[in-house]
Amino acid sequence: QLIASVREMQTKKKAELMRLQFGWADNDSKFIIGDREITPDGTFHTPPSPSTETFVEHMQKAGSFEKWKEIFSIYGKKGLEPQAFATLSAFGAPIFKHTGQQGALISLVAEGSGDGKSTVLYMQNSVWGHPRALTALKGDTTNAKFMRLGIHNNLPVTMDEMTECAPQEVSTLAYGVSQGKGKDRMKQSANELRKNLTSWCTLVTTSANSSFYETLSAAKNRPEAEMMRIIEYKIPTDEEIKNDLAMKFELDISLTENYGHAGDIYAEYLVNNLEEVKDAIRQIQTKADR
Repeated sequence: QLIASVREMQTKKKAELMRLQFGWADNDSKFIIGDREITPDGTFHTPPSPSTETFVEHMQKAGSFEKWKEIFSIYGKKGLEPQAFATLSAFGAPIFKHTGQQGALISLVAEGSGDGKSTVLYMQNSVWGHPRALTALKGDTTNAKFMRLGIHNNLPVTMDEMTECAPQEVSTLAYGVSQGKGKDRMKQSANELRKNLTSWCTLVTTSANSSFYETLSAAKNRPEAEMMRIIEYKIPTDEEIKNDLAMKFELDISLTENYGHAGDIYAEYLVNNLEEVKDAIRQIQTKADR
């Protein structure tokens, strides 16, 4: 009876694939966000794998899309272009693979506290899920950071409070992000390599009180190779946001109650208009190269 039941299910219901990574799948015909598989035919459930299940619970929706848009529009204010650039990389990460690059690191520096650099990361995460829960921290091990990169794959990765990183840690991160894959490892039971599933093509944004450029320069005579892989700039303090309690409430509280809507809408657009998107990327890339 059990075998007959399984056979009946096979004829009536399409098998659900367990995905090991988020982002593009099946030759860029589908896009995975959490437990959702977004295709030109609609959105379907995809069961979490052991590697993704920790993140899946944080890639859900909360509150309303309209309220989230209201909060997100704060960075449309004149003078907040540095915050907006980093935040909008949440939308740049999924299409970064179509630039021919593997990864890049955006380093946000603000010397004091309360300058809103962490909030930029939270705003970026809110496109895809929970603003704070999707943020990696300096205390996470290097292997954990790269494992997160492999699972996020084409989704953006944020790392908060990276102040006082050792020069070697910064160098490893800069090289690793741009190479697009984790370290190869040997099997314990045989003289052969394990299958390396830790790969990515995305943008990583970090925040710190000190400069990665300065950290590398103090430790090496010629750190240009690492610095070429990092886009670093200072986040200016916006006194209006810092002193406006209502605006701070929106960023600190309301954002954690309204998130996760925009990513699905954006991914749906990408899978249905990929060739147009690629063409736009090529035009913009040519303009930037010139």
